[in-house]
Amino acid sequence: MDREGASAAVTRIFDLWYPAVVRYAYHACGSLELAEEFAQEAFAALYRTLRGGAEIENPRAWMLAAIRNQTAKHWRFRRRHPEDLVPNNEFETRSAPGNGDPEPDGASLQDYLSILTSREEEVVVLRAQGLKYGQIASQLGISSNSVGTLLMRAIRKIRKARGERMESERTVAG
Repeated sequence: MDREGASAAVTRIFDLWYPAVVRYAYHACGSLELAEEFAQEAFAALYRTLRGGAEIENPRAWMLAAIRNQTAKHWRFRRRHPEDLVPNNEFETRSAPGNGDPEPDGASLQDYLSILTSREEEVVVLRAQGLKYGQIASQLGISSNSVGTLLMRAIRKIRKARGERMESERTVAG
């Protein structure tokens, strides 16, 4: 399927099913923030699958299966790596924009934001302020799908930079 066709199909499905998909994810994981993240990931995966040329007979069932897989992956990770999890209240105080407190690896939030494009940074800051995808989209004049895409890109860049920084520190320390 071409880019426009995949985008139109996912946008239509997003408009119809987003609330139901988030509710399903919420019941599976117990966190609204995780549920929204899982829903965005599922819609992004649906888009990539359709762009790849796959025919999906029942997109709703496909989405729910994607949510189940993400939830299972999340719970497996939590069981295997409990020390990697940060309590919500600690995360909120450490990651608040402008806080200036360094991360455990010595980097501040500003260091990580500096690797993002200006649009990605805007979306991250607005989301950190508690705005919902729709609110961010209307404020920036973009679609909710674009907000999700920008957040996914930003998260990937930050995770990669953090991993590289921590790896280089381990190499220097070792």
